[in-house]
Formats: sequence, C-alpha cells, structure tokens
Amino acid sequence: RKYHQELLFTFTESRQKTLAACTSVYRRGVADGALVFSPVVEEMAGLLALQQAGFPIVVIHPPALLDGLTSIAPDDYEGAIMATRHLIDLGHRKIGIIIESDTWGAGPGRLAGYLGVLKEAGLEINDDLILKGYPGFPESGRSAAQKWLADGIELTAVVCFNDLVAYGLIHELHAAGVEVAEQISVVGFDDIPNSQYIPSLGLTTIRQPIAEIGAAALAKLVHLIDNTAEPGQHISVPMELVVRGTTKAMNH
Repeated sequence: RKYHQELLFTFTESRQKTLAACTSVYRRGVADGALVFSPVVEEMAGLLALQQAGFPIVVIHPPALLDGLTSIAPDDYEGAIMATRHLIDLGHRKIGIIIESDTWGAGPGRLAGYLGVLKEAGLEINDDLILKGYPGFPESGRSAAQKWLADGIELTAVVCFNDLVAYGLIHELHAAGVEVAEQISVVGFDDIPNSQYIPSLGLTTIRQPIAEIGAAALAKLVHLIDNTAEPGQHISVPMELVVRGTTKAMNH
C-alpha cells in the first residue's frame, strides 16, 4: 500500500521450482518484479538471466552471491563474530560450531567469522569442534551433541546454526546430564519467537532483523521496477547479540 503496488504471492512445492515460477510470472506479464526467498544455488544463474532480461528480482537469503543479481541477507559473518567473541569474553576457549554447509548459504560467512575471532584471540583451530552438514532442525542439534559426547570431545561452548539446532543440542545435553550454561554455553541464531522462554533459561542468540530485511527487500524491488537498468548489488543487514541464560562465564 505504501508503494501503491499490488502483491501477488506464489508458493512453490519446493525450492527447486522457484525459477520455473518466476519464469512463468514473467512470461505471462502478471507481475512487474519478484521477491524470491532462499532459492537453491542451481537456480541463481537462471534468476540472474531473468533480471538481465528486464524482470527485476530481489533474492532474500541467497544461497550464494552472484554478480549482477540483487540480493539481501543478514550479515552472517558479523553475526558469527559477535557470537564467538561473546563466548571468548566469558572465558571460553574450546568453542564448537555447527553449520549446514561451508560452501553455500549462511555457512561460509559464519564459519569465516568464527575462525577469524579464534585466530584473533590466538586460539588453536580444532577441526573436531567444527561440524558441517547439519541442517537447521532440532535433530541436527541432537546429532551434534551425540557425536561430541560419543567422541569424548572437550568443549565448553557452542555456536549453533540456528535456534532450532540449539534447542536440539540443549535437549540432548540435558538427557546426557550436562548442565547448559554451567558446563556448556550455547548460542543460537535467528531469535525466533519464544526464544526468551525456550529453554527455561532463555536462549542467548543472534537476532535476525526479519521485518527490516523484508521491508528493505520490498523497497529495493520497487526501486528496481522504476530503474531496471540499475546494476545488481548485495545488501547486508546487521544482526544483534541477545544475551540470555544459556551462556555464562567460565569458572576457572
């Protein structure tokens, strides 16, 4: 309403069909542009081709950055820096991280931020503390906890891929008799609803400004509709550290 535009929502059966949906909308001429949420990396080149053909597109949470394609996402690199630095400031030195991938999506930026802070602090990089291939579901957190416990890996803090992974990790740690915060501090990502209540301690997390990202993406799309020749760019949106009860200073 603010931009005097109508919104058309199109839902696909899977992320793999995003390009087909955008192509259909473009060819039928039923929309002046598209906001695309988190497509698969294999479809990014096709989305770029549509944009270059004169159909404005803004990708929210792109799996990878592509020159020429306009996208917007939270600053995962800075978010991981904040999370890891918070734990180091609390005295933690053996800090694990759980990510979905180190080649696409949020993973590369978060891993780079985590590693950068460890190096800055003069801490050893321990590959046993870096778990890759864990999607953003509670089961991933449970699997990560089970692996570390079974392998006898010593750690005192974990940066999780998102809040759901953190919940799964915390559940499994409790089941194993490990006290969260007292023995292992946990940081999530996203600050999804009720993160202040679940777990009962309240989850320390990195807040994604979801409303701001959506508003900025829409504003950018409207601008591109009126300026189709403008080159694509990537927009990073700052995150925020929210400290609650799942992180605690080390008892030396």
